[in-house]
Amino acid sequence: MVAFCEGLGLNPAAAFAALGWDRAATPRATPTPPPMDPDVEALLRRLVDPNVSDAEKFHIRETIRYLAYRPTLPADSGKRGRQAG
Repeated sequence: MVAFCEGLGLNPAAAFAALGWDRAATPRATPTPPPMDPDVEALLRRLVDPNVSDAEKFHIRETIRYLAYRPTLPADSGKRGRQAG
């Protein structure tokens, strides 16, 4: 692109601006992920800790799997079992 512009006697910066390319801009950084819940972080640390037994890791994974795929509760489930009066 620069050689093409120079061959035509044009300012390469003007061509880059016309194309929407900013040669001075730094490359965009990948967005940082949102902060992780501290409890989830603690579980992940335990799952990679060599001092945690395989049996304990199995139970952690099974519990996470259960929670991840259990049916959602209805929105008004907290009102069940209460009586007026």
